[in-house]
Amino acid sequence: MKKKRLLQLIALLGLCVGLTGCYDKLGAVDLSGKVELTLSNDGWAYRTISNKSVDKSDLSRDTDLDDYRHLLELSKEIRIGKNDYHITSRFGPEYNFFNYHIDPKNKLFQKFHSLVYSYTTHQVIDTFVTRSHDSGDSWYSEIGDFSPKSKTNELERDGLFELIFHEPSIGRDCIIYSYYSISGYAKRNVDQEGNLIAADDPDAFKNISIKGSSKLKIGLRQCLTGSITVAGKKIWLYVIDWNLDGKFTAADYVWNDYTEQTLPFETEIRLTNSLEKSKDNTYILRLENPEADTYILDIQLASRAKS
Repeated sequence: MKKKRLLQLIALLGLCVGLTGCYDKLGAVDLSGKVELTLSNDGWAYRTISNKSVDKSDLSRDTDLDDYRHLLELSKEIRIGKNDYHITSRFGPEYNFFNYHIDPKNKLFQKFHSLVYSYTTHQVIDTFVTRSHDSGDSWYSEIGDFSPKSKTNELERDGLFELIFHEPSIGRDCIIYSYYSISGYAKRNVDQEGNLIAADDPDAFKNISIKGSSKLKIGLRQCLTGSITVAGKKIWLYVIDWNLDGKFTAADYVWNDYTEQTLPFETEIRLTNSLEKSKDNTYILRLENPEADTYILDIQLASRAKS
């Protein structure tokens, strides 16, 4: 079924390229101009600061997901404004961080969670948890534990944890987002006649594997927002404080909601997303700050799309 869908997707892509070149209808439209920006609370955890992956194969039949979850724990030191922090995402049931004890009775920290330690106050700081999730198959189920008639066995588990806290040196709200997913897969061998080999046979299983990934992200809730309206389409642009210094400068980035891309200032970029890059106009973004608390995004046309 998956192979059939892949072939259908490839055929559709080929038809698209053959008929239209897969060009963005706004690619040749001039989007240059000055966009007024306003300070908003629409920010999110936009910057990845740590990530890991796991990809193991040829494992023993008694392998479980718990054997590899420690490889998905993340830890990162980072400066926000004038203060230094240590941010971690880990698994429960209880956790001691720089000798500061988390009450094991607090069920919030019995599962996947994140903590923020301040090197300024030497404490785990108070945060507000905005959402959390941690569920799936048991950590301790063996991947090679088949029912007698099963040909394959798959285990899956995932979780996320998001918190927010106020950073005093820049007066901004900081968002921390962590995520993980892990899965195990095993397939039964068959004999020469195509029958499943008995589960208790040493050669009963093949392709026992585990794959997983985790990610730790950070961002500020406060950002600058503005939009362009063209051909009935509104393109939202967000100036995000990439270096977390509490200021908006050319060292930061612009998030283009239309193409879902992070774009630098003072560099030739595209605001549209044709399959062929030459089908899109290119632009240079500049940030103007003519008055206190007033910002303008200057979008300058750099080159025109080729017809």
